[in-house]
Amino acid sequence: MTPKDYKKWIPADESGILGKKAIQINDAGRLARAVFLHPLWGGTYRVNSDYSCKREYMNSFLLFFIESGSLDYVYEGASFTAHAGDVVLLDCKNHNDYRSSGLTRFSYLHFQGNGVQAYADYLQDVNGPLFTDSQDAGDELTSILDQMRSGDVSLSRRQLDELLHRRLEHVLVLLTRRVDESLEVHYDDNVPPDLSAAIRYINRHFDSDVSIHALSKILNTSESQLSHAFKRHLDMGVHQFVLECRISHAKYLLTTSKIPIAQITKECGFTVSSHFSSSFKKLVGVSPSEFRRNFS
Repeated sequence: MTPKDYKKWIPADESGILGKKAIQINDAGRLARAVFLHPLWGGTYRVNSDYSCKREYMNSFLLFFIESGSLDYVYEGASFTAHAGDVVLLDCKNHNDYRSSGLTRFSYLHFQGNGVQAYADYLQDVNGPLFTDSQDAGDELTSILDQMRSGDVSLSRRQLDELLHRRLEHVLVLLTRRVDESLEVHYDDNVPPDLSAAIRYINRHFDSDVSIHALSKILNTSESQLSHAFKRHLDMGVHQFVLECRISHAKYLLTTSKIPIAQITKECGFTVSSHFSSSFKKLVGVSPSEFRRNFS
């Protein structure tokens, strides 16, 4: 997306906002949009209990840092509350809903970038969207917004893009480090190692013929154990998880490229176009071509 595309995603009128620093839009260069992590826009809000936002789809990732108060979220079918000092990471290509139940101050940043999907998928798989007591990552997020607000004329566009890339990457590294440290102690209480490895493999190879039989051989585990882990922790089987990964990637390609739908069908692991179309409509509610018209 370019800055002229952002406006359709930014609500013109939001209830419950008591005060906010000006929304900062980042006009990233062509190289940054192709290669770097780069902010799209962000800001800092002070809100009351009238504030809420519901979004079905947007092609961005979204970071929150709760500075005071709390926000209630519904995301990926689960509900949770983020309190002061917490950071939240959402993939806005998935339905998300958040609201305040009282006086709250938070900073937020929409962003995109090469490789961020892998970061987001990993963090979601092993931790979920909420990172409690993450002041260090929150401070780095606010420093990114301050950098965007500063209008530092001493930096060229390329230098600013590189600086924002490094700072955004640092936020993700801090969150990843926090999760990894936690997993060293609590791994058995979260996602089983075999399931985590299976998820990572599927996310990288969903375009190939992924089956529970093949996965069990690659991971040196039994099909029954793997099937049980998927159903217990993800409430779905391996086939359904692979299908949802393929459709998620198809949504990304439909909104970020002009690749023909026939080619997207193949790149997402479908061999028959009618199967792709019917699977897409069943999960998303509209056909691939209608989805592209509505959201690209």
